[in-house]
Amino acid sequence: MTDARGASGEEPQTWLSLFPWIRATSPHNRDEAWWDHAVGEATSGERARVFREISRLASERLQNWPLGDIFPGLPSELNLSTLETSGRLRNTLERERCFKMADLEGLSIAEVADWRNVGLGTVDLLLKLLAEASTFQPVPSPDGREVHGADQAQTHRPGALSDGQDLGRIADDLRTLAAWRAAIGKDEIALLAEQDLENLLPEVLAARERIMSATPSEVFGGVHELPDAATLLEKALEDLDPRAIVVLGARLFADAPVTLDELGQLFGLTRERIRQIEGKARAVMLDAISEGSLGMVAEVARDAVGSLCALEDLLAAVPALARNVASASQPAWRVIDRLDDAYEIVDDWCAAPSMSAAVEATATQLRERSDNHGVARIEELELVSGLDITKVAARTRDWLVRCGYLVHGEHVLTKTRSVGDEAAGILSVQGEPMTAKDIRSQLSSARSEGSLRNALGAEDRFARVDRETWALAEWNLGEYSDIKSAIRTELARAGGTMAVDALVEQITTRYSVSARSVAAYAAAPPFATRAGVVMRSALTREARKTPQQTARLYRTDSAWLYRVRISHDHHRGSGSVAPIAIATILDIGQGESIELQSALGPQAIRWTGLQPSFGTIRRFLIELDIAVGTEVFLVISDDRTFGMELVREETGDPIANALALVGAPPESDPASALEALRHAASMQAHAPILSVIGTFRDRGDADVAELLTASRSRFVAGPPSSSAEPAPGVDEILDLL
Repeated sequence: MTDARGASGEEPQTWLSLFPWIRATSPHNRDEAWWDHAVGEATSGERARVFREISRLASERLQNWPLGDIFPGLPSELNLSTLETSGRLRNTLERERCFKMADLEGLSIAEVADWRNVGLGTVDLLLKLLAEASTFQPVPSPDGREVHGADQAQTHRPGALSDGQDLGRIADDLRTLAAWRAAIGKDEIALLAEQDLENLLPEVLAARERIMSATPSEVFGGVHELPDAATLLEKALEDLDPRAIVVLGARLFADAPVTLDELGQLFGLTRERIRQIEGKARAVMLDAISEGSLGMVAEVARDAVGSLCALEDLLAAVPALARNVASASQPAWRVIDRLDDAYEIVDDWCAAPSMSAAVEATATQLRERSDNHGVARIEELELVSGLDITKVAARTRDWLVRCGYLVHGEHVLTKTRSVGDEAAGILSVQGEPMTAKDIRSQLSSARSEGSLRNALGAEDRFARVDRETWALAEWNLGEYSDIKSAIRTELARAGGTMAVDALVEQITTRYSVSARSVAAYAAAPPFATRAGVVMRSALTREARKTPQQTARLYRTDSAWLYRVRISHDHHRGSGSVAPIAIATILDIGQGESIELQSALGPQAIRWTGLQPSFGTIRRFLIELDIAVGTEVFLVISDDRTFGMELVREETGDPIANALALVGAPPESDPASALEALRHAASMQAHAPILSVIGTFRDRGDADVAELLTASRSRFVAGPPSSSAEPAPGVDEILDLL
């Protein structure tokens, strides 16, 4: 076979002509313009590098594009058996009944990655093989107004100012200001600098004020109708072949896409030709939103989205995105969203890079900012961005509800698996004892008072402080009932805060306690005194969970293991959120970054945003051929090196599965297994099984706690003795479940 040539066989094809989307997805390498090099002139080493880059860019930016659009030059009849596949890839294609390119062209990278037992190494190999096969296929010649190959570089990009436009009065004002600066000998000072404003002549001051208040219409002298994002998108679509506009509208922008065959019948073309038209038109539009004014709009949209924002707030930041693009029959925001994989818009929410990443970041932040009962204050969460700070709390509540969490006033409850979990959360929010009737009234599901009392009485985390009133056992009301209960009562009456002097006076006049004792209790958890005001203490940014308290983070003899489930975002090369305990282990402060050495090169770990994050781990996923949904350990060794290990597969033994989840070696002896579990959670030696289960449950490792509960009898087998742990009651076991 020979390299792809132009339709006439005269002009050698460039990488851009074969993969029209390359330039738009490579914003940081545009000065190199390697895509303009001739394919036939590349050495074998250069070709291999390009194929790796094509796989990376496609995975990073085109996760949801059909493979037929990513490789528009491949014919539908291409026999996949001619590719130099690995045994695993060959077996996978056969199992999925993919024998020709026609069987692949409608599938996205994300869909292929979801195939059973398909890891990133297999996906990466498939993409590189399809890229290589593209270089041996003839490229269709231009047809009508359709844009192909290198001709795309000449495609009109709307939004740039044409040369020689008269800025009228604004230009005259700039000259006036410049002449004045030069005249007084300060020509090195910026024209609009605020220096010497008090010395400005009236006409110079007026010129400066006109420049500062100039609108876009005034800059253009009011002659031109300035295009907004919707108009720019419309113009970009108009530059396409009319058929391409119809194809994009029916395939990419439609809520219910039309099939290639149906469009082929409409135009009297083969489905393959329709696919080629779609792929090239999609690449041209992606190029359009990466350049000029549209490029600026897309960048502003990405900045407005941040990690997560409501669609309403995005449209408030960029109103033009709400306007309709006639040719697409969609608002501008939907057109850009369908073209740009940098963020995702679903159910009136915008997330970068994806909704799944935003959900995972939310779960991580909640684990860190919640107390032992899974309660976090909504005002302390930093999840949703927005221009209007007055709406952030409401937006955060809406997002938490959307994620399935239980919002309770100004708090969110993250542990709601059982009635005991929810009751503990309600008491933690209330901050003082409550009757069973009051607790029942705030439960999210129906429950009788009798069954609630039974559930509360069966758990050691609750204490009955009188006949009808319940409290959290950790409040230790038996020891401090007079002062702590009084403080809680007074704070509740005062609306949550109270001057410390007034609090001391109220309590000391009612009870025989000293002012010093009241002030001391008011300054200690669960209270705090700041600037003379007493309030319920809240988890602050400085009071983060330690590594020993952090879910999915375990200790070995020489390393920390952080367990993560691999997602499509990991496959595409995105970074991923890390608990702050990782920053604690590595001694990274906010605003700092570090690189750990690994067998595959440096691994970045940063704390430059709201949360620490791991840099891309894509190369490890390729090396180990790890599939979406697989659980792995990110390994941070004491010698400050980084690695990745697979979590052992599940077996029929709950103890073996628990050991696998915490990264401990297999142990057949229950006593040895229990010691390994204690070590993984950094617990003291000889802690009883109930304490081990409770520790894993409290740190958020419910999966481990459930496995240990199911096999608890194996840890306490043996003849009873006076020092043996008492057998649990039925209610205690039900609580652990």
